[in-house]
Amino acid sequence: MCETGQQELRLRFERLAAEISRQVDSGQLRRLKTQWSGLVAGHELQAARDAGQLLVILLEAGRVSLTSLGSIKDQLESLSLHSLVQLCREYERQAGDFLGGMSVQELRSHTAETFCSARRPEPECGWAGGAGRSAPEESDETQFCSAQLPPRGRDAAPPGHGTPPGSGGVCLWEAGALQAFDRLKPFSAQEVQAISRLLGDPPRHPGPESGAVSVRELLSATGGPAALRQLCRALKTLNRDDVISAMHSQRNLLPALGPRRKEELVRDLPFSMWHSFTVALSVEQEDGRDWRLLAEKVGISAAYRELWKQKSKIPAEEVLNSWKSKISEATLDKLFDHMIAMGREDLADML
Repeated sequence: MCETGQQELRLRFERLAAEISRQVDSGQLRRLKTQWSGLVAGHELQAARDAGQLLVILLEAGRVSLTSLGSIKDQLESLSLHSLVQLCREYERQAGDFLGGMSVQELRSHTAETFCSARRPEPECGWAGGAGRSAPEESDETQFCSAQLPPRGRDAAPPGHGTPPGSGGVCLWEAGALQAFDRLKPFSAQEVQAISRLLGDPPRHPGPESGAVSVRELLSATGGPAALRQLCRALKTLNRDDVISAMHSQRNLLPALGPRRKEELVRDLPFSMWHSFTVALSVEQEDGRDWRLLAEKVGISAAYRELWKQKSKIPAEEVLNSWKSKISEATLDKLFDHMIAMGREDLADML
């Protein structure tokens, strides 16, 4: 995403945060903070004086993105703030439409500025064809990822002012992930075109300059965490499970990446995955981040929860069996997002 587009989305995000701030009272804010305890640094949660500031903190922590608000909608729903849930969904729809209007070429042309500020000048950068990039050199991690994360807390830029000057943008990929990308088969020109179509861009017609694009180069051109899940869906369609697996090796991006498997309904999960997941989720945690919290999130009554606690050896299986009948809700993506919101990345990583 080009800088202008990212700034526009950020402004829209901050307008949404301001509206949420107006409608969430102090008691509801405390409940929201409690749900993020352990997932976000305590001093940052304490610094949030209203729900709008909390939303901005979650954005900076990578728990939500400029195009996907993730579990914040479920949390607002649990507070019976239905109008805000609708507002969040409308924001996501408009943000998705806005992102769909950005071309892949804009991502290519902006890659050097956003992700490669310390990279040496080269004839090509971003999504260049095979001729634009040589094999990785010893200092490649520095070339691709010398940019530092933007300052947070007191050193952060004021809302709406973008990345502070000299911060060099945000580097998504760590050295270990980049090395994993280098071991993978490059994307063919046809795969690059298919990804363009799946991301809503006009397909490019292969020319003499078109060729294979390395996995490192294509993924380094991704326009920030907000675009990652959409890109993952495109890669799943192309059956590039090798790339999906390498991307998931970077744990801090797990919430943005989504599940490893293709989109499907919870009821269609393979038995082995269903069994392993429900057994693990049924192990009760002292803080309650287990099957009981999931049951509450998906709207199962306290009476059923108490019955299953007493009678069932694998109560999480009862939860999924009850929830899976809601076909429009009980999807793998939704289950994944619930696990992330619960702070159970270990279980999200099983999906």
